[in-house]
Amino acid sequence: MKMFLDQTSPFAAKVYFFTSEEIRQLITLLFGRYYRAAGLDKDEPEEPDDSEPSAQSYTDKSNFLDAAMALFGNQEDFATESKAEEFLAKVRSEDDEDILETMIGWALELVAVHLEDQEFVYAHGSTADDLNHALQPYNFTLVGAEANGATALWPLVSVIDFGLDHPLLNEGIILVELPGKSDVSTLRADNAARWHRMCTHKILVAQVGRITHSQSLREELAMGHHTRGSGNVMLVLTYGDECDGDTDLAGTALEKRSEHILKDEMTALNQEKRKLNLKRQKPSVSRDEKDDIDEDVKAVTKRYKKKSMSSALSGARCATGP
Repeated sequence: MKMFLDQTSPFAAKVYFFTSEEIRQLITLLFGRYYRAAGLDKDEPEEPDDSEPSAQSYTDKSNFLDAAMALFGNQEDFATESKAEEFLAKVRSEDDEDILETMIGWALELVAVHLEDQEFVYAHGSTADDLNHALQPYNFTLVGAEANGATALWPLVSVIDFGLDHPLLNEGIILVELPGKSDVSTLRADNAARWHRMCTHKILVAQVGRITHSQSLREELAMGHHTRGSGNVMLVLTYGDECDGDTDLAGTALEKRSEHILKDEMTALNQEKRKLNLKRQKPSVSRDEKDDIDEDVKAVTKRYKKKSMSSALSGARCATGP
Protein backbone atom coordinates (compact mmCIF):
# COMPACT_ATOMS: atom_id res chain seq x y z
CA MET A 1 0.00 0.00 0.00
CA LYS A 2 1.05 3.63 -0.19
CA MET A 3 3.18 5.25 2.51
CA PHE A 4 1.66 5.52 5.98
CA LEU A 5 0.56 8.96 7.12
CA ASP A 6 3.29 9.17 9.78
CA GLN A 7 5.97 7.38 7.73
CA THR A 8 9.39 9.07 7.60
CA SER A 9 11.50 6.28 6.06
CA PRO A 10 11.22 5.19 2.40
CA PHE A 11 10.36 1.64 3.49
CA ALA A 12 8.15 0.72 6.43
CA ALA A 13 5.88 -2.07 7.65
CA LYS A 14 3.28 -2.76 10.33
CA VAL A 15 3.16 -6.30 11.76
CA TYR A 16 -0.19 -7.47 13.15
CA PHE A 17 -0.70 -10.64 15.22
CA PHE A 18 -3.63 -12.97 15.73
CA THR A 19 -5.77 -12.30 18.81
CA SER A 20 -5.11 -14.12 22.09
CA GLU A 21 -8.01 -16.49 21.45
CA GLU A 22 -6.84 -17.19 17.90
CA ILE A 23 -3.32 -17.93 19.17
CA ARG A 24 -4.80 -20.38 21.66
CA GLN A 25 -6.74 -22.11 18.84
CA LEU A 26 -3.68 -22.20 16.59
CA ILE A 27 -1.36 -23.85 19.11
CA THR A 28 -4.05 -26.28 20.29
CA LEU A 29 -4.78 -27.40 16.72
CA LEU A 30 -1.15 -27.81 15.68
CA PHE A 31 -0.26 -29.66 18.87
CA GLY A 32 -3.24 -32.02 18.50
CA ARG A 33 -2.05 -32.95 15.02
CA TYR A 34 1.49 -33.48 16.32
CA TYR A 35 0.24 -35.62 19.21
CA ARG A 36 -1.58 -38.01 16.88
CA ALA A 37 1.13 -38.02 14.20
CA ALA A 38 3.84 -38.83 16.75
CA GLY A 39 1.81 -41.79 18.04
CA LEU A 40 1.50 -40.31 21.53
CA ASP A 41 -2.19 -41.23 21.55
CA LYS A 42 -1.32 -44.94 21.73
CA ASP A 43 -1.52 -46.65 25.14
CA GLU A 44 1.36 -48.91 24.23
CA PRO A 45 4.17 -48.08 21.80
CA GLU A 46 3.81 -49.95 18.57
CA GLU A 47 6.40 -52.47 17.49
CA PRO A 48 8.98 -50.76 15.28
CA ASP A 49 8.85 -51.73 11.62
CA ASP A 50 10.60 -50.82 8.42
CA SER A 51 7.68 -48.93 6.96
CA GLU A 52 7.98 -45.20 6.41
CA PRO A 53 5.62 -42.84 8.28
CA SER A 54 2.82 -41.48 6.16
CA ALA A 55 3.40 -38.21 4.36
CA GLN A 56 0.57 -36.62 6.38
CA SER A 57 2.08 -37.72 9.70
CA TYR A 58 5.47 -36.34 8.71
CA THR A 59 3.85 -33.06 7.65
CA ASP A 60 1.85 -32.73 10.87
CA LYS A 61 4.91 -33.36 13.03
CA SER A 62 7.07 -30.98 11.00
CA ASN A 63 4.47 -28.22 10.98
CA PHE A 64 4.20 -28.18 14.75
CA LEU A 65 7.93 -28.59 15.43
CA ASP A 66 8.81 -25.84 12.94
CA ALA A 67 6.38 -23.45 14.64
CA ALA A 68 7.35 -24.48 18.17
CA MET A 69 11.09 -24.25 17.54
CA ALA A 70 10.58 -20.80 16.02
CA LEU A 71 8.44 -19.50 18.89
CA PHE A 72 10.11 -21.16 21.85
CA GLY A 73 13.76 -21.25 20.79
CA ASN A 74 14.68 -19.27 23.91
CA GLN A 75 13.21 -21.94 26.21
CA GLU A 76 15.48 -24.69 27.51
CA ASP A 77 12.95 -27.38 26.61
CA PHE A 78 13.09 -26.28 22.96
CA ALA A 79 16.81 -25.55 22.65
CA THR A 80 17.11 -28.49 20.22
CA GLU A 81 14.61 -30.62 18.36
CA SER A 82 15.49 -33.69 20.45
CA LYS A 83 14.85 -31.75 23.66
CA ALA A 84 11.55 -30.55 22.24
CA GLU A 85 10.48 -34.12 21.47
CA GLU A 86 11.48 -35.20 25.00
CA PHE A 87 9.42 -32.36 26.46
CA LEU A 88 6.41 -33.19 24.28
CA ALA A 89 6.64 -36.91 25.06
CA LYS A 90 5.56 -36.12 28.64
CA VAL A 91 2.03 -35.18 27.61
CA ARG A 92 -0.87 -37.30 28.82
CA SER A 93 -3.38 -36.32 26.11
CA GLU A 94 -3.71 -34.03 23.09
CA ASP A 95 -5.50 -31.51 25.30
CA ASP A 96 -3.05 -31.85 28.21
CA GLU A 97 -3.79 -28.62 30.07
CA ASP A 98 -0.38 -28.26 31.71
CA ILE A 99 1.62 -28.53 28.48
CA LEU A 100 -0.81 -26.53 26.35
CA GLU A 101 -1.18 -23.71 28.87
CA THR A 102 2.60 -23.53 29.21
CA MET A 103 3.13 -23.16 25.45
CA ILE A 104 0.20 -20.78 25.01
CA GLY A 105 1.52 -18.67 27.89
CA TRP A 106 4.95 -18.50 26.28
CA ALA A 107 3.41 -17.43 22.97
CA LEU A 108 1.18 -14.73 24.48
CA GLU A 109 4.07 -13.36 26.52
CA LEU A 110 6.25 -13.22 23.41
CA VAL A 111 3.64 -11.25 21.49
CA ALA A 112 3.14 -8.86 24.43
CA VAL A 113 6.89 -8.18 24.63
CA HIS A 114 7.06 -7.31 20.93
CA LEU A 115 3.87 -5.22 20.85
CA GLU A 116 4.78 -3.17 23.93
CA ASP A 117 1.10 -2.23 24.45
CA GLN A 118 0.76 -1.12 20.81
CA GLU A 119 -1.64 -2.40 18.16
CA PHE A 120 1.17 -3.52 15.85
CA VAL A 121 4.95 -3.72 15.58
CA TYR A 122 6.36 -0.92 13.42
CA ALA A 123 9.49 -1.59 11.35
CA HIS A 124 11.26 0.73 8.93
CA GLY A 125 14.45 1.18 6.94
CA SER A 126 16.17 3.44 4.46
CA THR A 127 16.46 0.53 1.98
CA ALA A 128 14.45 -2.58 1.23
CA ASP A 129 17.27 -4.71 2.70
CA ASP A 130 17.15 -2.68 5.92
CA LEU A 131 13.42 -3.29 6.23
CA ASN A 132 13.78 -7.00 5.48
CA HIS A 133 16.41 -7.26 8.19
CA ALA A 134 14.11 -5.54 10.69
CA LEU A 135 11.31 -7.97 9.75
CA GLN A 136 13.38 -11.12 10.24
CA PRO A 137 11.69 -12.13 13.53
CA TYR A 138 8.28 -11.92 11.86
CA ASN A 139 8.63 -13.69 8.51
CA PHE A 140 11.16 -16.53 8.82
CA THR A 141 13.19 -18.64 11.25
CA LEU A 142 16.92 -18.41 11.72
CA VAL A 143 18.63 -21.82 11.88
CA GLY A 144 21.82 -23.27 13.26
CA ALA A 145 24.39 -21.15 15.05
CA GLU A 146 22.83 -18.03 13.55
CA ALA A 147 19.67 -18.57 15.59
CA ASN A 148 21.44 -18.81 18.98
CA GLY A 149 18.21 -19.10 20.97
CA ALA A 150 16.43 -16.37 19.03
CA THR A 151 12.67 -16.48 18.64
CA ALA A 152 10.64 -15.96 15.48
CA LEU A 153 6.98 -14.99 15.64
CA TRP A 154 5.90 -15.80 12.06
CA PRO A 155 3.43 -18.54 13.19
CA LEU A 156 1.45 -15.88 15.08
CA VAL A 157 1.52 -13.13 12.43
CA SER A 158 -1.86 -12.33 10.90
CA VAL A 159 -0.75 -9.79 8.29
CA ILE A 160 2.11 -7.42 7.46
CA ASP A 161 1.24 -4.07 5.88
CA PHE A 162 4.01 -2.45 3.82
CA GLY A 163 4.21 1.30 3.27
CA LEU A 164 5.92 2.20 -0.01
CA ASP A 165 6.13 5.25 -2.23
CA HIS A 166 5.11 4.10 -5.72
CA PRO A 167 2.86 5.74 -8.36
CA LEU A 168 0.51 2.74 -8.55
CA LEU A 169 0.19 2.47 -4.78
CA ASN A 170 -0.28 6.22 -4.45
CA GLU A 171 -3.36 5.86 -6.68
CA GLY A 172 -4.92 3.70 -4.00
CA ILE A 173 -4.02 0.30 -5.45
CA ILE A 174 -3.17 -2.29 -2.78
CA LEU A 175 -1.17 -5.39 -3.72
CA VAL A 176 -1.78 -8.46 -1.56
CA GLU A 177 0.44 -11.54 -1.50
CA LEU A 178 -1.52 -14.51 -0.18
CA PRO A 179 0.51 -17.45 1.12
CA GLY A 180 -1.27 -19.75 3.54
CA LYS A 181 -4.43 -20.63 1.59
CA SER A 182 -3.49 -24.31 1.93
CA ASP A 183 -2.06 -24.03 5.44
CA VAL A 184 -2.65 -27.00 7.72
CA SER A 185 -4.02 -24.57 10.28
CA THR A 186 -7.62 -23.69 9.46
CA LEU A 187 -7.07 -20.39 11.25
CA ARG A 188 -4.23 -19.35 8.97
CA ALA A 189 -6.02 -20.71 5.88
CA ASP A 190 -9.21 -18.83 6.79
CA ASN A 191 -7.19 -15.68 7.42
CA ALA A 192 -5.66 -15.89 3.91
CA ALA A 193 -9.07 -16.64 2.38
CA ARG A 194 -10.59 -13.61 4.10
CA TRP A 195 -8.02 -11.30 2.52
CA HIS A 196 -8.45 -13.09 -0.79
CA ARG A 197 -12.18 -12.35 -0.84
CA MET A 198 -11.48 -8.62 -0.51
CA CYS A 199 -9.29 -8.52 -3.64
CA THR A 200 -10.82 -7.20 -6.86
CA HIS A 201 -8.17 -8.68 -9.17
CA LYS A 202 -6.20 -11.90 -9.11
CA ILE A 203 -2.69 -12.51 -10.49
CA LEU A 204 -1.37 -16.08 -10.59
CA VAL A 205 2.39 -16.49 -11.03
CA ALA A 206 3.84 -19.89 -11.94
CA GLN A 207 6.75 -21.46 -13.77
CA VAL A 208 5.89 -22.06 -17.39
CA GLY A 209 6.29 -25.83 -17.06
CA ARG A 210 3.77 -26.14 -14.23
CA ILE A 211 0.76 -25.18 -16.29
CA THR A 212 0.62 -28.62 -17.93
CA HIS A 213 0.36 -30.68 -14.74
CA SER A 214 -0.67 -28.37 -11.87
CA GLN A 215 -4.30 -29.13 -11.08
CA SER A 216 -4.34 -26.56 -8.27
CA LEU A 217 -3.20 -23.84 -10.67
CA ARG A 218 -5.97 -24.70 -13.11
CA GLU A 219 -8.50 -24.72 -10.28
CA GLU A 220 -7.32 -21.29 -9.09
CA LEU A 221 -7.67 -19.94 -12.62
CA ALA A 222 -11.15 -21.39 -13.01
CA MET A 223 -12.23 -20.04 -9.62
CA GLY A 224 -10.76 -16.62 -10.44
CA HIS A 225 -12.69 -16.42 -13.70
CA HIS A 226 -15.86 -17.56 -11.95
CA THR A 227 -15.66 -15.08 -9.05
CA ARG A 228 -14.02 -12.06 -10.70
CA GLY A 229 -14.53 -12.40 -14.44
CA SER A 230 -11.93 -12.92 -17.16
CA GLY A 231 -10.92 -9.25 -17.25
CA ASN A 232 -9.82 -9.31 -13.60
CA VAL A 233 -7.69 -12.46 -13.67
CA MET A 234 -4.13 -12.62 -14.98
CA LEU A 235 -1.71 -15.50 -15.43
CA VAL A 236 2.02 -14.72 -15.36
CA LEU A 237 4.30 -17.52 -16.56
CA THR A 238 7.97 -17.29 -15.65
CA TYR A 239 11.00 -19.16 -17.01
CA GLY A 240 9.81 -18.53 -20.57
CA ASP A 241 13.46 -17.81 -21.42
CA GLU A 242 14.18 -21.51 -20.95
CA CYS A 243 12.19 -22.28 -24.10
CA ASP A 244 15.23 -22.43 -26.35
CA GLY A 245 15.90 -24.10 -29.67
CA ASP A 246 16.06 -27.53 -28.03
CA THR A 247 12.63 -27.20 -26.42
CA ASP A 248 9.85 -29.24 -27.94
CA LEU A 249 7.13 -26.84 -29.02
CA ALA A 250 3.52 -27.59 -28.20
CA GLY A 251 0.42 -25.72 -29.21
CA THR A 252 -1.46 -25.35 -32.46
CA ALA A 253 0.16 -25.51 -35.89
CA LEU A 254 -0.34 -21.75 -36.26
CA GLU A 255 1.37 -21.07 -32.92
CA LYS A 256 4.32 -23.29 -33.86
CA ARG A 257 4.65 -21.55 -37.22
CA SER A 258 4.54 -18.12 -35.59
CA GLU A 259 7.28 -19.13 -33.17
CA HIS A 260 9.54 -20.35 -36.00
CA ILE A 261 8.91 -17.19 -38.04
CA LEU A 262 9.85 -15.01 -35.07
CA LYS A 263 13.10 -16.92 -34.56
CA ASP A 264 13.97 -16.63 -38.27
CA GLU A 265 13.29 -12.88 -38.17
CA MET A 266 15.49 -12.47 -35.09
CA THR A 267 18.31 -14.38 -36.81
CA ALA A 268 18.01 -12.11 -39.85
CA LEU A 269 18.13 -8.99 -37.67
CA ASN A 270 21.26 -10.27 -35.96
CA GLN A 271 22.91 -10.80 -39.33
CA GLU A 272 21.88 -7.31 -40.45
CA LYS A 273 23.36 -5.79 -37.32
CA ARG A 274 26.61 -7.71 -37.85
CA LYS A 275 26.89 -6.43 -41.42
CA LEU A 276 26.35 -2.84 -40.28
CA ASN A 277 29.06 -3.14 -37.66
CA LEU A 278 31.50 -4.58 -40.19
CA LYS A 279 30.70 -1.74 -42.61
CA ARG A 280 31.33 0.83 -39.87
CA GLN A 281 34.82 -0.55 -39.27
CA LYS A 282 36.00 0.10 -42.86
CA PRO A 283 38.64 2.86 -43.06
CA SER A 284 36.88 4.52 -46.00
CA VAL A 285 33.73 5.26 -43.97
CA SER A 286 33.45 8.93 -42.99
CA ARG A 287 32.34 10.30 -39.62
CA ASP A 288 28.93 11.25 -40.99
CA GLU A 289 28.48 7.80 -42.50
CA LYS A 290 29.39 6.23 -39.16
CA ASP A 291 26.73 8.33 -37.46
CA ASP A 292 24.18 7.14 -40.00
CA ILE A 293 25.25 3.53 -39.46
CA ASP A 294 24.93 3.98 -35.69
CA GLU A 295 21.35 5.14 -36.18
CA ASP A 296 20.66 2.09 -38.35
CA VAL A 297 22.16 -0.18 -35.68
CA LYS A 298 19.92 1.38 -33.04
CA ALA A 299 16.87 0.85 -35.23
CA VAL A 300 17.79 -2.80 -35.86
CA THR A 301 18.43 -3.33 -32.14
CA LYS A 302 15.04 -1.85 -31.30
CA ARG A 303 13.32 -4.14 -33.79
CA TYR A 304 15.23 -7.13 -32.39
CA LYS A 305 14.13 -6.35 -28.81
CA LYS A 306 10.54 -6.07 -29.96
CA LYS A 307 10.75 -9.44 -31.72
CA SER A 308 12.47 -10.92 -28.66
CA MET A 309 9.61 -9.80 -26.42
CA SER A 310 7.07 -11.27 -28.82
CA SER A 311 9.05 -14.49 -28.88
CA ALA A 312 9.08 -14.67 -25.08
CA LEU A 313 5.31 -14.26 -24.96
CA SER A 314 4.84 -16.81 -27.69
CA GLY A 315 7.38 -19.06 -25.99
CA ALA A 316 5.12 -19.26 -22.97
CA ARG A 317 3.08 -21.63 -25.11
CA CYS A 318 5.99 -23.98 -25.64
CA ALA A 319 5.30 -25.88 -22.43
CA THR A 320 1.60 -25.29 -22.05
CA GLY A 321 0.15 -27.03 -25.06
CA PRO A 322 -3.09 -26.11 -26.81
